Amino acid sequence: IYKYSVPIYPDTLCWMRDFGYSNNEQMAVGYFASPKYQNYPVVGVSWNQANAFCDWLTKQKMNTYQRKNKLAEGGKCRLPTEAEWAYAASLNNNDSDQNPADSNGNANTNAEGRIFPVYVNDRKKGDAGLYNMKDNVAEWMVTSYYEGGENFQNRFNPDIQFGTPESQSKFERRKVLRGGSWKDSPYLITTQNRSYEDMDATHSYIGFRVVVN
Repeated sequence: IYKYSVPIYPDTLCWMRDFGYSNNEQMAVGYFASPKYQNYPVVGVSWNQANAFCDWLTKQKMNTYQRKNKLAEGGKCRLPTEAEWAYAASLNNNDSDQNPADSNGNANTNAEGRIFPVYVNDRKKGDAGLYNMKDNVAEWMVTSYYEGGENFQNRFNPDIQFGTPESQSKFERRKVLRGGSWKDSPYLITTQNRSYEDMDATHSYIGFRVVVN
């Protein structure tokens, strides 16, 4: 059993650190406390914190529910692999989930003008019933980021994971981010957007969603 401690509270100062010359003190003070942000995506959480939440959700909610209702215990709440996320995004496609630039390269102005995250179901659901896969906040994947990963990924080996929360190598600490966010230009607000961050990084434009199996 591998054990490690993770501080659970989101980094409220990420709002001011990400945009040093903006008046974001109001977000640092109110985003996690004000009821009006209750159905907004959580931000300011690292990959390690997102994983810790999934572990808590498994033990305190999922397994407790199974015991209470005399169901077989098992299953897990976790972050999605990049392959799972990409597959869900392909099923979720509709007109609102296409690349925001048209065939002439003109930006879709509906994707512009956001200066903060928005209400989670502010937009139309996708075909798979999922909200905001291409925008609002970028999302942590459990998958490790490796430039040559496509050379090793196939239907029998769809995921690459290496490193631990205690790894010192910057290479081993990189985790994949998928989807655009509220701070991105319209061209990047697409399900094809792919980047990475250190597993301890916290930003006002990175969140996560949970897979239950």
